[in-house]
Amino acid sequence: MRGGACAPDSFFKGSGVVTATGRTPSKPDDKLFQISTNTDLVEAAPNGLSDLGSTMPHNTIGVADSDDIEALRGELTPSGNIRNPWHTDLGNLTKDEAAGAFKTQKNPNPKPRK
Repeated sequence: MRGGACAPDSFFKGSGVVTATGRTPSKPDDKLFQISTNTDLVEAAPNGLSDLGSTMPHNTIGVADSDDIEALRGELTPSGNIRNPWHTDLGNLTKDEAAGAFKTQKNPNPKPRK
């Protein structure tokens, strides 16, 4: 799951997103790494999307299946913390591959904005 509309440029210009060499992406076909997402790969989310969405203030989210990510040779690296046990870095996908894997829908439980 990823917050927002999940258009290709949202992956390309995402905060902290880098290329395999650790640089800021500059070419449309760059493979991207450290894309911020949420998954229940390590810690179960008993209420599914409702739990995962509770850490995101976005009214719209993108949802992808880990099997679809892996079929694209994408990588999911758990990076959870005390505030968000479901945080996961997505990597090894171009912006178009990433955008194609995520389907947008309403966030069932957005985090209240401050």
